[in-house]
Amino acid sequence: MSSPMEILAGFLGGLVTGFAIEYFRFKHSLKIEKIKRLSPYLESAYPLVEKLSHDTGYAANAQLDDDDECSRILKKVAISIEEYSGWFVQFRTDGMMPELDSIDPNLLSRFVGMFSSARLYRKHGLEYLSQNIQKLSQYCQTCRQMLKSRLSD
Repeated sequence: MSSPMEILAGFLGGLVTGFAIEYFRFKHSLKIEKIKRLSPYLESAYPLVEKLSHDTGYAANAQLDDDDECSRILKKVAISIEEYSGWFVQFRTDGMMPELDSIDPNLLSRFVGMFSSARLYRKHGLEYLSQNIQKLSQYCQTCRQMLKSRLSD
């Protein structure tokens, strides 16, 4: 026969275990809900980030002596940046930044960094792009890989 202390210990152990299970199930269900809310935004961002990554990669690796051709390539990058900026502004306006920050703060950091580059481009023009295209290309490549990984989960 069990003593009252053993019964109490078993009851308290079961109670604590039950609370722990419910807590983790609640946290997991919140994460799933956040992912469901973020999913359409991330899916719509991927083609924009991929295009920007491709355009910046091409511009960074192009060995051009012709100023007109260089300017044309940079203008194409600028258009991609503007498309991405439009997406990011909507993402931010819809309040999705805290959602992504709680799930993948590194990806959010990349999104914000790319948007900061877009703002600097708007302020300084094509000269900013030509001077920083290598860095922007690396940033976009990393963001594309992170986003692709997040979408495949």
